[in-house]
Amino acid sequence: MNRVNASSVVAWLTLLLVFVGLPALLRRYQLRAWKRNRSGACGRCGAPLAMETVAYTEGLRVCPSCERAVRVRTTVGVGFIGLLTLTVVVGGVVAMVADARAGDPPPWWAYLAVLGFGVAFAGLFGFVYRKTRRANQQAARRDAGLSRRYDTDAE
Repeated sequence: MNRVNASSVVAWLTLLLVFVGLPALLRRYQLRAWKRNRSGACGRCGAPLAMETVAYTEGLRVCPSCERAVRVRTTVGVGFIGLLTLTVVVGGVVAMVADARAGDPPPWWAYLAVLGFGVAFAGLFGFVYRKTRRANQQAARRDAGLSRRYDTDAE
């Protein structure tokens, strides 16, 4: 009977969660929010927006109450990424120790791969942070350009 390699189980579960589960959830949220924004509503709750009270989060126009909720969600998301990073690194180390005790140590590069997951999650956080800031700035510029075009009464 073949014994299950604990480090490979940790690696595959992490890859499945990060590369399949999270993007699917985020894409569903984005599509619904963009649809609401196109109709002049808050991207999160769907309430009608007045241009003077618009806030931007994740490149979407949202109402002030939703801005606070999205900030909380972002804080929870950052905490989740941190917890996931810690779990992967600790789980990988525990799996490697278990494999070593069983007399079946993985090759030397497996240690680097597990630590690479932690670095990859930190890089993911930095990428998402920069992309979100850029999307908010572009949305604000786009909305400012739309309001200037309609305020000229050049029709």
